[in-house]
Amino acid sequence: MIDGRVQAMPGEQDVWLIGEKRTTGEQTYDLSNRPADATLKTLAAAIKARWLCGQAHQQLREEYGLDHFEGRSWTGFYRHCLMAMIAFALLQSRRLTAAGRK
Repeated sequence: MIDGRVQAMPGEQDVWLIGEKRTTGEQTYDLSNRPADATLKTLAAAIKARWLCGQAHQQLREEYGLDHFEGRSWTGFYRHCLMAMIAFALLQSRRLTAAGRK
């Protein structure tokens, strides 16, 4: 039990379909397992945070070589992922500093 709510196994809980129609005419859909009393603001924040995580993962694969590992050991894979994430964090920090943000 987390936050007074019962945690259920996949398939044993309600899932909500959230649709967004953008000004460009594009329509997007997302699934959420948030409780029925969740506010629209909370749902939108969770969806946007998920989008940001997806963008970061895509950058890690395309620009930092996360998907280029060809080794066989867990240690090698771990080190490869760690170095890609360190490079991502360093360059993201430099980008934000250059843009005048923290």
